[in-house]
Amino acid sequence: MRNLSSFSRMESLAYGETLFNKCVEAMGVYVSDLMKRLITDSRNSRGPDGKYHHYQEPCSRLEEYVTCHMPQNVSEDVTYRLISRVSVCYTYLCNDVKFRRACEEVAPHVLKAVIHPAVKRLDFIRDNWHPTLLEFYDDVSGDLIYRTLPLLRDLKVLRIRKMSTFGHVPLDVEGFKDTLEEFSTRNYLESDIEMLANKCKRIKCLELGGRKNISSNIFDLISRFEGVEELNLTMLSFINTADLQRILSWLVGRIPSSNSSSQNSGDIPTNTGASSQTPEDDVVDEQLRNLPERHSGQLKSFGCANVTDEHINLICMFYNLTSLIISDVIPPCPLTPLRSLNHLKDLTLIRSCFSDAEELLVAVGNHLICLKIIDVFGTNFTFISQNCRSLECFHLFFSRLEHLILPANYRDVDSHSLPFPDFSSVITFQLYITERLAQRYVVSRFRAFTSPSSGVFSAVAYMLPLGSCSA
Repeated sequence: MRNLSSFSRMESLAYGETLFNKCVEAMGVYVSDLMKRLITDSRNSRGPDGKYHHYQEPCSRLEEYVTCHMPQNVSEDVTYRLISRVSVCYTYLCNDVKFRRACEEVAPHVLKAVIHPAVKRLDFIRDNWHPTLLEFYDDVSGDLIYRTLPLLRDLKVLRIRKMSTFGHVPLDVEGFKDTLEEFSTRNYLESDIEMLANKCKRIKCLELGGRKNISSNIFDLISRFEGVEELNLTMLSFINTADLQRILSWLVGRIPSSNSSSQNSGDIPTNTGASSQTPEDDVVDEQLRNLPERHSGQLKSFGCANVTDEHINLICMFYNLTSLIISDVIPPCPLTPLRSLNHLKDLTLIRSCFSDAEELLVAVGNHLICLKIIDVFGTNFTFISQNCRSLECFHLFFSRLEHLILPANYRDVDSHSLPFPDFSSVITFQLYITERLAQRYVVSRFRAFTSPSSGVFSAVAYMLPLGSCSA
């Protein structure tokens, strides 16, 4: 069980040698050993129905113990650590063909038993922007999670990272279809999204990612989520311009026609009765007229990629947006219309031109709390410091240093004492650039790093590989 011992060493390093953490570690060892015995003991046999039943009583006792003796105020922390233990053991045992079938049948019940009833959020997507120690435990088997979902009840949040071992196991939301409010996935499967759209009517937050070609059905699926308030499509790599246009038109309360092009900016079509209208078009138009009504103030958070002028003109109508992700603006076009977003607090720009965003930052910069800049060409560090004075959270990621414009004398250590640029209100800072002198200069602009009188360092710099970022 080399994987388990390695995991134990990493866990000790992450959490330290406190009595509480020692107890959790011991609990993890116990759960792993119990699961191994339940699956590998040759004395366990299948019943007349061809299924195992011996696990039911020990799993029931384990679940009762977790429910009664795990303090609710630490239930999430401990649950995630136990889930990781079960997942490591599951992967190890599934690698042995002798135990694979038994493992697939028994392990989900062990996993269900260690999830405290107070835990209504299962999040397996790493937060690269504001990581915590729990991010250490997000690397779980997708196959195991999907097999366990039918046993779970009343989940409110389900976030599933990119996983490669779950494709033949369907998404089952029956136990929490009436409570699920947030769903995120990095494994876009049309069947999964259709299941959610048909059954989970309370979803308010939807985040979809995947690199497979997206069918033209994406608009039909998204438009079924009538209560969505947060929608992130940034990581749908192959969503096309026309489908994005239709989605945006629906989100702002306009019903797009089936044959509308990206040039009409989502305007409500006029029925001219032209003979070119086919019976198939009539059917689609009827479906569109039956879509649930939306209004442009309903959306609070939005993200998309491959943005055009027409998309920008629709996004600026989401007047209640507090969070916005814009990626890959094509062709380069001004983001100026977005300056009307007076409630914007969190802005992410990815692979675009900084000059297109300057007027936007002038307008909203002094009420932005969080700004993320990822491979944005021509990013002017001084400009940001002068126009985004309210920032508390700042993230800079550049695979090429030349995309970040710094003062000409940034390599001169004496220049670090100059008053501008500085970021006096930033308390969380994340940086990735390769040149050490550039890193040194940028960090020197944050008083929490450089002022001895501050007493404690309230800013944190994470020098993470660019590949670890996600929108």
